Amino acid sequence: MDIPMITTDRWLTEQTQHYYPDVDVIEIDELSLEYLADNYDVLFMSDLVNRKLFYEKFAPYNKVMRNVHIPHGYSDKSHYLMRAALEDIPLIYGQQMLDMIANSDYADALFQYVVCGNFRYTYYKRHHQFFDDIVANEVLARFPKKQTTILYAPTWLDNEQSTSFFKDAAPILDNLPNSYNMIVKLHPLLRLNPRRLDPILDRYKNKKNIQFLIDFPLIYPLLQYADIYLGDMSSLGYDFLIFDKPMFFLIEKPSPLTQCGILTTPETFYKKIDSSNAYTNARKRLYQYTFGDEKSFAEIKQAIIAEYNKDPDRRVMTPTD
Repeated sequence: MDIPMITTDRWLTEQTQHYYPDVDVIEIDELSLEYLADNYDVLFMSDLVNRKLFYEKFAPYNKVMRNVHIPHGYSDKSHYLMRAALEDIPLIYGQQMLDMIANSDYADALFQYVVCGNFRYTYYKRHHQFFDDIVANEVLARFPKKQTTILYAPTWLDNEQSTSFFKDAAPILDNLPNSYNMIVKLHPLLRLNPRRLDPILDRYKNKKNIQFLIDFPLIYPLLQYADIYLGDMSSLGYDFLIFDKPMFFLIEKPSPLTQCGILTTPETFYKKIDSSNAYTNARKRLYQYTFGDEKSFAEIKQAIIAEYNKDPDRRVMTPTD
């Protein structure tokens, strides 16, 4: 949508230029509210910033700044997604996210929003050959043999203790048959626990049919190449629905997503891996409920502009009011 990315991090600049060469990166020495107010009218951010606080931050600059909140994936971890209702102009994936907010304490807080559909998949399709080639060359080519590939995508250790990684990684990785390859797509925030993460990485660093990906931003080309998905509460499970492939979940509590695959444990996963996995209709229904019909970037842009042109909501809208 012709929006530049602003960063103060040289490494992030290089990563973006490598993986997303079509993105215009602006690298500056110091990011300040004054710089943003002087140069822009609207920001696009994935961090949660209560709209009242956002307006107050820019009030000293005598400018009404607007903020479009971009959720980074949909998951059953509702504590994060429902708080999008407090944002200035949040992007809402589809009906499931709207229903989640409507049934929460944040229902009255949602004021302006744009239903965007699965724009991340739309972007992948536009550049799929480029992205697929990167995964083929930088990931798959490092496996000694071409064979069935499992994508293990645990989420991070959040306040809901959602990740399966620190508890389940050892039995999953120890028992991986030689006839399978496994890509372990680690959430970047797992690095906040180096004392627990580093010994695991070191233990399996020489196992040729296992690859750990930490600072690898591409998602959809990994899902496209993966034959089997193994996850917990990660948003990658919802992303994987569109490919209609076998899905296994290392969680005990059923959720909408677990209806699209098989609940398992580290001890039973490889015993169940060849089980019937005919959940095509369930995956299609949940994908449609979550993301709805595809929208073009032109449609999304026009919808954002329409909301931007409305008067901002300055009420304090939180569940504790």
